Amino acid sequence: MRASDAEREEVAEQLRDHCAAGRLTPEELDDRLEVAYAARVRGDLKKLTDDLPKPGRRKRTLEPQTRQQRKRAEFTHDTFSFLVVGVALTALWMVLGEGWFWPALVLVPWGAALAFHAYDTFVNHRLARLEEQRRIES
Repeated sequence: MRASDAEREEVAEQLRDHCAAGRLTPEELDDRLEVAYAARVRGDLKKLTDDLPKPGRRKRTLEPQTRQQRKRAEFTHDTFSFLVVGVALTALWMVLGEGWFWPALVLVPWGAALAFHAYDTFVNHRLARLEEQRRIES
């Protein structure tokens, strides 16, 4: 399909933005602008920006609900890891027949960290939501 003047100008503006961001040297910009203004079809214009990031594609920040879902997924993963390692260490302790429960050296600190993680994931989130609602209502 043939390219319009507006499309050529749009690509030229994108190329100038990329040059300003340091992705293109001034010489590359001049070369690409020359090709852009001489382009007859859209495919020629597309080739000029194929190796550059698309405009408007910026990293989005996570919404609070998405952030909370991620925290819950991390907590589930951490809890599963804790349980698997705990069962494996306890089984090893039972097989070896050692007198004192040495897996506690790993499981107690890990369990404490998991408890803090649970507080941050579930309780702290609810407190933040309640505070947000109070702020909105007042």
